[in-house]
Amino acid sequence: RDEMIAAIRSAIAGLGESIETGTPVALCLPGRHSPSGDRIERSVNLPCLNGWAFDELIRAVLGREAVRYRAMSDIRATAHDLCVKHGPDGRVAVIAIGTGVGLAVLENGLPLGIGSRGIGHLGMVDVGRLGDRDRIASDGAINTLESYVGARALRAQWGEGSDSDLVEQVEQAPQHEPFM
Repeated sequence: RDEMIAAIRSAIAGLGESIETGTPVALCLPGRHSPSGDRIERSVNLPCLNGWAFDELIRAVLGREAVRYRAMSDIRATAHDLCVKHGPDGRVAVIAIGTGVGLAVLENGLPLGIGSRGIGHLGMVDVGRLGDRDRIASDGAINTLESYVGARALRAQWGEGSDSDLVEQVEQAPQHEPFM
């Protein structure tokens, strides 16, 4: 948690602006939200978030209470941003590949979900064995979408490197690669 607090503080400092009392705060946090919506119940990608209440996280980062905050997944924030910038009407689905594989579906700018929760995470979808061997995701799941696609899976296959190196490798990958 200390490392995450430091990273968020560094990102805020990089904006070159102060965050005043009353400034709205948006949190893009990976994982399943609790039924009450005030914390992450389970985050495989950032286990330090498990059980950490959003208002406590904000207080740790800012050193004070936030007047308003909104917590959502990074993919939902991306989908919302695209809708605001490009104004599509109707239904929009956005899939993001990062450490995991996320999905957000918005209809007329409002999120669609399953029950009271968002759709959120595609990484656990079983896609079967693609290629000559099983693939194991960082959470131990075998032959799930996240076993093939996502930064961790690709780095496990190609080795560590910068994000731009990873993007270049994906762009040059032949179509027969299982993750393609």
